[in-house]
Amino acid sequence: MLDSLASGVMKNDPGWRLLALDDPELAANFVEEEQAEAESTQKKLIAKGVTGVFVVDTRTNSPAAKANLGTYDVVTAMKDTPVETVAEVCDVLQSSSAGEKIPLEGVFSANADGKQSKFGEAWTSDLVLEKGGPTSTPSR
Repeated sequence: MLDSLASGVMKNDPGWRLLALDDPELAANFVEEEQAEAESTQKKLIAKGVTGVFVVDTRTNSPAAKANLGTYDVVTAMKDTPVETVAEVCDVLQSSSAGEKIPLEGVFSANADGKQSKFGEAWTSDLVLEKGGPTSTPSR
């Protein structure tokens, strides 16, 4: 079930790729030039006591992108429920309805897209799940 949701073939795919912040393989999911930065960011967040899921990337025009989520953002809670693993995120998504607005909480770990945010600063956003059937995975 996790693989099919992560690949976008099940309902309520927000168009993001996530990993648990404490995943030892997190940095390996970035291109070689970004691996050292990803590992450093991961270590700083964990040292600061942050738990959650790390946004590796988002698809253009996806619900995640429309919620202003980007690479290096960390989601710490969904629907007022703490999330630390991809499985916990999947549980929230599978129990949600298409068109539903899901409140998100998280922390910034990078100044991306011109955001004037500080490392570890809290943020909130609403993820609105798309209405309609399953999302298909774009072919490569």
